[in-house]
This record gives sequence, structure tokens and C-alpha cells, in this order.
Amino acid sequence: MKEEESISDLLNQLKEGAYDVDDLLGEFEYQQQQLKVEAERDQASGFLPSAFNFASNLFDSNNDSMTKVGVIQKRLDNITANFREVLEVLGDAGEKQQPEIV
Repeated sequence: MKEEESISDLLNQLKEGAYDVDDLLGEFEYQQQQLKVEAERDQASGFLPSAFNFASNLFDSNNDSMTKVGVIQKRLDNITANFREVLEVLGDAGEKQQPEIV
């Protein structure tokens, strides 16, 4: 039962991580749309569009997108490591249960 609970917990963590990634991608898409609107506005007004607005916003120290990426990456790395441990335990248990054929 403990192994089933561990796997269930890991799957829930993975699901939450996937939601976090989806939210972050939504933020990136929103920033990209903002850049597109600003570029069209700048072109219409005769100003040169800033091609680096998106990148500067993305990597700006005041913008926490990169921090979020790092946090999500660490969470997913931990989940992956935990899955590997569970699979190793299950693999060891499966090997012990199978009779050796001579």
C-alpha cells in the first residue's frame, strides 16, 4: 500500500508541476502578445519597434519569470528523481518475486 501511495503522491506532484508549467507558458504568451501590440503601435506612430522588449522583460531582475522557471525545474527534477527511486524499488521487488529459471 505504501508504494501505491508514493506513486499516487508523485503523480499528483507531477500534475501540479504540469499546471505550473502551463501557467508560466501562458505568462510568456501574454508577454509575447504585449510585445506584438507594442511593436504594431510603434510602427504606426513612426517609432522603431523594440525587438528586445520581450527578452528584456523576460530577463529583467524585477521580472520573476526566470525565477519561476528555476523553481519549476527544480520541482520537476525532484519528482523525476523520486520516480526513479520508486521504479528501482518496484524493479527490485519484481525481480525478487520472479523465480529463477535454470
